[in-house]
Amino acid sequence: MHVLEPLNFFDSRSDGLTLRDRIHEYVSEEESYIKQFVRTPDGAGLAVARESVVEACIVRGHGTVLQRAGRWTAADYVVVLDGGESTWN
Repeated sequence: MHVLEPLNFFDSRSDGLTLRDRIHEYVSEEESYIKQFVRTPDGAGLAVARESVVEACIVRGHGTVLQRAGRWTAADYVVVLDGGESTWN
């Protein structure tokens, strides 16, 4: 969560936008056993297959941010596609 001070923000002052608190979304499945990690060849897409759930993420910020892209019930096999961006030789 951020705090926005409009006058300071539009005056380009450093205190115009400050981080107030980070919100962590807790999911009980995050503690379950990880069966498999799968990623795209370029590392921009990632899936975590757990015992009870599969989560897909987009990797951003040079690997520093994982943005959740989807979540499904458990699966036996997981394939992470890149939207047809790659070419096969």
